Amino acid sequence: MLQDDSPDSEMNIAREFWKTIFNGYDINKPNKVLPYDYRETVEIVGRSGFGGTLCSSIEDEELVCSMLTLVQEHNVSMFQLFLTCYHLFIYKLTDDNDVLIDSITANRYRPEIEYAIGMFLSFFPYRLAIDPNMSFIDLLSKVHGNCVNILQHSKLPLPEILNIQYSGNPRMDRTSSTVFFFETDTYKIDEVVLEDAVCKFLPDADRPAHISKFDLLFSVKHDVSDTGQPQRFFLLWNYSTDLFTEKTISKMDKQFRHLLNILFSKSSMFDINQQPLYELSLFSC
Repeated sequence: MLQDDSPDSEMNIAREFWKTIFNGYDINKPNKVLPYDYRETVEIVGRSGFGGTLCSSIEDEELVCSMLTLVQEHNVSMFQLFLTCYHLFIYKLTDDNDVLIDSITANRYRPEIEYAIGMFLSFFPYRLAIDPNMSFIDLLSKVHGNCVNILQHSKLPLPEILNIQYSGNPRMDRTSSTVFFFETDTYKIDEVVLEDAVCKFLPDADRPAHISKFDLLFSVKHDVSDTGQPQRFFLLWNYSTDLFTEKTISKMDKQFRHLLNILFSKSSMFDINQQPLYELSLFSC
């Protein structure tokens, strides 16, 4: 299928799609946008790889309920809602409205493999051009459309996508400086017993994070309790200690949670349906 050169083949249609995604994108920009503490080490190939982790939670029932209601009303997924928020966050943090974030998709682009058993997860870049005059709901709709299109063209292997993005440039080791991951935790398993061995699961915050493959990995876990307890979200920041200090990541976490409150709290004065994004600020927290 990869060798099919006909213009209307699935792979060539996917190649043309990814060409439009990266058209006009500055491939040297990803190393400049994040608020690095040690900017001089960004371009160093042989970084130590050491990482740090910071974890927080969103347990305000009113805020969580507001977000759950929003995804139902607009027929989007919670992944798409948080991806929209993270795109907006990076835009506000860096003043760069052409945002590229890597993420992981289920990659079940055909109905016949939707319920197939197996690992179909794939890594894809999500590029979003943000118009400061648009509303948050318009931005959410745009992200939803992007996600649908990327899923439809996700059959193209990542190395080919990177080759399209970099057009032969030797910097093909990554696409963006930040990665977003979302998961839903619908049940609780504290331990697994295998004959005489007992394997226990560590909470995310307790897992050692000695290695950081990316500059910044932002993960959201949606805790959907089956015990009658309110739903909540866990935010996990895994960062390269060659590039960031814990103080900077802690500030980013505070700003992101502040952004969620501005967007979804009932007490917020910001109108996500009408007000333009340029009126939203992270820096009043």
